[in-house]
Amino acid sequence: MFNMAMVAKQRWNIITKPNSLVARILKVRWRIGNGSSIKVVNEPWLMIDDGLKLHKIK
Repeated sequence: MFNMAMVAKQRWNIITKPNSLVARILKVRWRIGNGSSIKVVNEPWLMIDDGLKLHKIK
């Protein structure tokens, strides 16, 4: 529970102080850009239940 409180505090500091060093480092590290290289469907972190179907946007 202590770690979750520290993570929540850090997240709050990043949100409320976007120009802090930690926030600037994380923004550079996790930039999506235009999204053309992101493969959402094929990534292993996307969990699909048996009843859920993914539809392509046309």
